[in-house]
Amino acid sequence: TATPKPTPKPTASPAPASVAVAYLPQSAWGEGYVSELTVTAAGPVTSWTASWESPGARAVVNAWGMTCSVASSTVTCRGDGWAASPAPGQTVRVGLQVAASSAPTSPRLTVTAK
Repeated sequence: TATPKPTPKPTASPAPASVAVAYLPQSAWGEGYVSELTVTAAGPVTSWTASWESPGARAVVNAWGMTCSVASSTVTCRGDGWAASPAPGQTVRVGLQVAASSAPTSPRLTVTAK
């Protein structure tokens, strides 16, 4: 008779990294604007990036909780320091000041997470 072989137990795959990001305009004036982002982790996250179109943007003057840059009117921000890897279910609030001739009010965000 054949000796039964144990059935291997399936191993759980880690959940894909996922974050939800909301854009929150704070203030705007003729030469720039300040906006905040809320970033909520849906699962384990080691890093995240958000970008959006910001016509007239020239430079990021200041940012907190993220590192940001402007290229061809696209602002790209990456979580940094205390906001780089929020725990599952945690929301962090980060922000930036941009030198720009106008401010986006509800830009379409492109978000990636690892």
